[in-house]
Amino acid sequence: MNTAAVIVFARAPRAGATKTRLIPALGAAGAAQLYEQLLARTLLQVAVLPDVARMVYVDVPSAGAYFRARLALSDWDIEVQQGSTLGARMAHALDQALRWHAHVILIGSDIVDFKAIDLAQALQALARGNEVVLGPAADGGYWLVGLASPQPALFTDIPWGSAQVYGDTVARLMAQGTRWSKLRECHDIDRPADLARHAAALANLLPHSALLAGELRAKLLDTTGLARLKGDKAGA
Repeated sequence: MNTAAVIVFARAPRAGATKTRLIPALGAAGAAQLYEQLLARTLLQVAVLPDVARMVYVDVPSAGAYFRARLALSDWDIEVQQGSTLGARMAHALDQALRWHAHVILIGSDIVDFKAIDLAQALQALARGNEVVLGPAADGGYWLVGLASPQPALFTDIPWGSAQVYGDTVARLMAQGTRWSKLRECHDIDRPADLARHAAALANLLPHSALLAGELRAKLLDTTGLARLKGDKAGA
């Protein structure tokens, strides 16, 4: 049995329902395709880690078919998220994995700049005796959370989706006297302004052979046009 596990929170890409805040810049199909490439990159970074259990937690049961068709089921477990809030869903997934593994980390599937070495460093931090490890995100949230034991207080009464998530979580760790470690800051892709900041890196994720990918790459590299959307804070 592996002593460590990596959980990826993900959904099946679907035009019009995936990354809706990016649709004004990329169109419904473009937003879904960009997410699919971010997801593929995420799964690849996890796949290269040795000696870990790998789990995908999908948002709805029907999404499982997408992953079963693309992943080696001998290497991955596919589960369904449970809970009415993001915090409840993360806590449930982490607690379940901690029943079988000493150290567990959880990440999202839309981070543009993390690498496998970051995941290895998170697991190493837990192996050194830290109870919690966090990877701060530039938007005020966190892109990774790792635990050596259940930490229910970290997942209740947090303003999920706000710029206070990371700060509030750290404040709770400090108040509890919990030993924890911090990773480097990374960036998730949620809004048109994120496209402008990471256009070149995102364009490089796209396959060069597909017509849609070529059109999407052109939109991503049109940083002048995307700059007009930089101030867009509207959510969908």
